[in-house]
Amino acid sequence: MNQRALLQSVLLAMVLPFLASLIYFVALVGSDLANWIYGLTKVFTLVWPLVIFLFLEKAGVSNLLPKTWTPHLASIPPGLLTGGIIFTGVMLLFHFSLLGDYVANNTAGIKEKVNDFRIETPVKFLAFGAFICLAHSLLEEYYWRWFVYGRLSRYVSNGWAIFWASLAFAAHHYVVLRQYFTPAGAIFFGTAVGVGGALWCWMYQKQKSLLGCWTSHLLVDVVIYILGYQLIFP
Repeated sequence: MNQRALLQSVLLAMVLPFLASLIYFVALVGSDLANWIYGLTKVFTLVWPLVIFLFLEKAGVSNLLPKTWTPHLASIPPGLLTGGIIFTGVMLLFHFSLLGDYVANNTAGIKEKVNDFRIETPVKFLAFGAFICLAHSLLEEYYWRWFVYGRLSRYVSNGWAIFWASLAFAAHHYVVLRQYFTPAGAIFFGTAVGVGGALWCWMYQKQKSLLGCWTSHLLVDVVIYILGYQLIFP
């Protein structure tokens, strides 16, 4: 296997979502082309790791399937625990701190982006939220933890692999969050995303499974969309 080519494939995977977010959320926001680029970026995150896994690493399709489900099932309770703690913490912060007031004061910007993506009705918003919470969170775990972090850890120490993978994971979130919040707010929430990414990298390294990370990630996305629904459709 060409180790240099593998590293280059990982570096591309780290920067492309950030660059794409600058296009579909900033340069072309509100246009049909922006929606197409957003969709193509998600296709890339699904296909690219598989292409590298099958054709560059030359691993068989059978290696994608677990030989035993025991460690994967065992990872679910820690995922529920970490996700539940974050879920509860976010709820408490939103309802009983100044952070909740800050988010509420930016509802206009949130509604504007909801309109840009044409999910302005409760049904459309809930359908989009269900996709993000269930499918998109799994896609992100597969892409950022299994592929990006998993391959980076072959080249650098585990700590640095967690740092760089989580920074890359946070990068496009900074761009997205800036569309809703002030620069300070985007930095704060984007960094929180990076910290979450670091937690899920650590869980993946310990558990050798994406199920626990996905469970935790799913619950975090659920609380975000619950609060978003309350703000947009009071």
